[in-house]
Amino acid sequence: MKILFYSPHPTLYFDAPTGYGSHMRGMVQGFKEEGHTVEILVLGKKPQSTDSNAPSTSIKTLLKNVIPKIIWRTLKEIQQIRFDKLAAKELLRTVQTFQPEMVYERSAWMSNGSVKVLKSFNLQHVVEINAPFEEEVKSFEKAPSFIAFLGKTKLKFLLQSADLILPITSSLQTYLIERYELNSIKCVVVPNAIEKHEIQINESRVAAINKQFNLSEVTVLGFVGSIFPYHGVDRLITGVSKLKYTDIAILIVGDGYLIPELKELASELGIASRVHFTGSVPKEDIYNYISAMDILTLPNTEWYCSPVKLFEYGAFGKTILAVNEAGVSDVMTNEEGQLFENNDSAFQDALLVAITAIDALEEKAKKFQQKVLAKHNWRANAQKVLQHIHSVK
Repeated sequence: MKILFYSPHPTLYFDAPTGYGSHMRGMVQGFKEEGHTVEILVLGKKPQSTDSNAPSTSIKTLLKNVIPKIIWRTLKEIQQIRFDKLAAKELLRTVQTFQPEMVYERSAWMSNGSVKVLKSFNLQHVVEINAPFEEEVKSFEKAPSFIAFLGKTKLKFLLQSADLILPITSSLQTYLIERYELNSIKCVVVPNAIEKHEIQINESRVAAINKQFNLSEVTVLGFVGSIFPYHGVDRLITGVSKLKYTDIAILIVGDGYLIPELKELASELGIASRVHFTGSVPKEDIYNYISAMDILTLPNTEWYCSPVKLFEYGAFGKTILAVNEAGVSDVMTNEEGQLFENNDSAFQDALLVAITAIDALEEKAKKFQQKVLAKHNWRANAQKVLQHIHSVK
């Protein structure tokens, strides 16, 4: 089969060293491993490094401070609609030249130009959706929009027109079916995954990490990822500070604007010397850092997310301490890890179990490792998509 992988998002780019980049590359590779020919049409471009003191940057900052937020967000969404029109033209040209049998689209807010393009072609149209866009945009932009209703209308049209819709969690699936009046039969959960061949460990590098942060004689609780408020790293730091054990360290791998605030929290709680921040690290080095950890944590996540880190963690066969949200419970049970309800008290209880019931939890971790490597790789995801698209023909 000839498959066109399509993303009309104006800023997401294929080579991005992030979760969404891994998802794009993983699905493409999964389809290829299944023997299909894949053409890639990803419209987002890698951002150019800019001088924060450049005149254009200063003007943009000034305008954002002067223009009311509702107008700024509305103007931004008008630009997204214009970009979608340009993306649709590129899609049409690519469909005409490549002549795919299936278009696999990573959906984006204010984008549904693919529907009009594809209606005149006898193609299977698969739409992957990774977030409740209406809520996510409001949360990120922190402002209403004069044309938000257009976003809902466009997304509903896109999802109802698709042959197959792929939310990443069961909670997102339920939300989409109810919000956009979708046929539940064609709305199938396909969580994130991992490419197991990417996991390469450099033992000398792991030893260097242990030495750099003095981790050899302590139990290391680890977190990996971009650090946003919903990741709950503050919960992890606070929880460790309440334990009577002092031979525990925290290794936080990743970057984010919250780091200064988290460092201050660790200092206020008296455990700054045991909380280590690495900042941003290359993707290929992340696995060496995970190797240096004993217990892998996911203190919190958004209700709709399918955290890539959960699958990265799982591939190592180590104890996982994770919040019991849908993106976790869809793939991992209490027989495979240490789950806790999303509150600080439950986290504290689970944390104590994680550091004291090591042998029992290691047995659970091995079960989850086997599941991740067998069922939650990108090729398995591609197989699932192809099975379902054939069933809805």
